[in-house]
Amino acid sequence: MLRNAFWTMIVVAATAVAQADIESHLDIYQPAVVPGSDPLVPDFNDGSYYTVDLIVSVYGDDDWTSTSATAELRGGFFFEHPLGSDTPPDPDLFDEYPALEWASYYASTQDGEDPFFAGPVTSERLYREASWFAVPLNGGDGTFVLARYTAKQTCPGNLDMRVSGAHTTRNHGGELQHFDLVVTVHFSPPWDVDRDGCVNQADLGILLAAYGSTSDDPEWDCRADIDADYDVDQSDLGVLLAHWGEGCP
Repeated sequence: MLRNAFWTMIVVAATAVAQADIESHLDIYQPAVVPGSDPLVPDFNDGSYYTVDLIVSVYGDDDWTSTSATAELRGGFFFEHPLGSDTPPDPDLFDEYPALEWASYYASTQDGEDPFFAGPVTSERLYREASWFAVPLNGGDGTFVLARYTAKQTCPGNLDMRVSGAHTTRNHGGELQHFDLVVTVHFSPPWDVDRDGCVNQADLGILLAAYGSTSDDPEWDCRADIDADYDVDQSDLGVLLAHWGEGCP
């Protein structure tokens, strides 16, 4: 699949290495879809969508990896194509529906094989959980995209995703190797609530107007949720005041 270059505003991209024969990391980029190519989805070219891939490399002539992961998203929601599912869509559909390449999905067992870890895949606004058993084509080691998450920002300029879980490989015989990976997009510090480069009375006014609210309340303003815990409270106010006057003339 073709992809754009890495987005230049990424400030955190963590990599986890578990012993010598398996490595995992996250790639984050903006999906490129020709405008109007797929009537079933919004225009991905509006700059508010990001795709995160969980990439696993297996070394040392190992020939499979079993992975279980949970993805937590803040500042957005997972995109699911109407024709997609929790496994990669049929490549034959890509020409007709190019956006299928960017639907959130999880790798799954090959035909006729049972998952190493049993359990359902669940889909929620903030969390995705899955387990799978991945076998490289023709055996042997290699690098694989085991999960893809495409998210749309709900709060302009901020998107945070954490993917954590554990792998095992044939060489490790069931011994779990844990990983905890984070990617973050911030176009300005979150305490600069109105994104104008100066932390001042205007930012305080926005925060106070939303004070005490949660993401389900009508007065909710995602910009005021500085610590990204889905409510506006004393901790958000404390962070703003700690940076008072920052960037101002």
